[in-house]
Amino acid sequence: MSLNCHCYRCNIVDYSANAYFSLNNEDEQNLVLQICVGILKAIQDEKFSIDISYNGSSLTHKQINNITQVENCIDREFNQLFRSNKLHKKINKLPISIWRIEFEWTDNDFLIKRLLKILREWFNPFTNYFQKIDNQKRNKLVSDHSNDGKLKQYLMNNLKNHFPGFEYIIEYSWKSCDNNNCYGDFIFASDSGIFIVIKAKWLNVRRGPNVRKSRISSNKEDKIQISEYKSKVSEEFNGKFIIVLGVIFTNNLDENNVILKFVDDDGMIAKHFKEVYGFSYPKTKYESYDECQIFLQNRDNFEDSSHNYQTAASTRQVDDPSYGSVATRALSGIAAIVAAGYMFYQTFIKKSDGK
Repeated sequence: MSLNCHCYRCNIVDYSANAYFSLNNEDEQNLVLQICVGILKAIQDEKFSIDISYNGSSLTHKQINNITQVENCIDREFNQLFRSNKLHKKINKLPISIWRIEFEWTDNDFLIKRLLKILREWFNPFTNYFQKIDNQKRNKLVSDHSNDGKLKQYLMNNLKNHFPGFEYIIEYSWKSCDNNNCYGDFIFASDSGIFIVIKAKWLNVRRGPNVRKSRISSNKEDKIQISEYKSKVSEEFNGKFIIVLGVIFTNNLDENNVILKFVDDDGMIAKHFKEVYGFSYPKTKYESYDECQIFLQNRDNFEDSSHNYQTAASTRQVDDPSYGSVATRALSGIAAIVAAGYMFYQTFIKKSDGK
């Protein structure tokens, strides 16, 4: 287990500003976040297993003191993944009195979606910190009618469409180049603690062999630069994030020409933000916010365990005859949105590959 504690108190100076999170949860927060960090980093590296070590002593805040308490915390928070066989855990005691806790999985997609939901709960205290930074950065934004400014403003105005869930501005820098090659670097944070570094570039719409060669060379340089920038962000915000994603955002202020190029395997994680964060409450589909919430709760249960969902739905139908019609209408609406979101993402990937 990492020597650095991942809890809010150990990483944010102004701890008193957030009274939402109980002091009794700090070791648990550290443990849960460490596991999520390890799994998501492994997915970025195209791996399907991780292990953490525990030496049997008390954790930083003396709230978890032995392997039994460690295992109880893990079982409670990741129980739905264990029950659905999407995540497997094995604990072994080594001869040197060290406990090795191993995690293995095969289905990245299901696991990522579940981890995002877990992170939104356990990373919640950090959002006050992000909000303060966001307020400071937005107050400094000035109107810019140049191509640079228009591209920057376009990304800000359409952030929810292209990067749902990444709502907090952490940093932005803007550099001007000759011709149409203008670019900027942005850092946005989500309430799940995942950062995204965005390199924004003006789309070069010219044609010809020399342009293609230049574009290929530029793409390689962009990937190297965004990877280096991810490393710098990781160093600067150490302890204040879960993982950092990197993407090259290219467009000419035309939504149909937007191209997203993720580095490493970051696209596999980013695509699920549209599913987890991208839902709205269309009035044509739901009569009220409460009605939508009822369905979303049952949808989460369905994702975690189809058997448990069916049992809960059957019980609910006996108690409330109207439930079936509500769930059926809501299911149709959500299915359509999920399908559209996935096709939208695939379009970006195909365009990216074509370049």
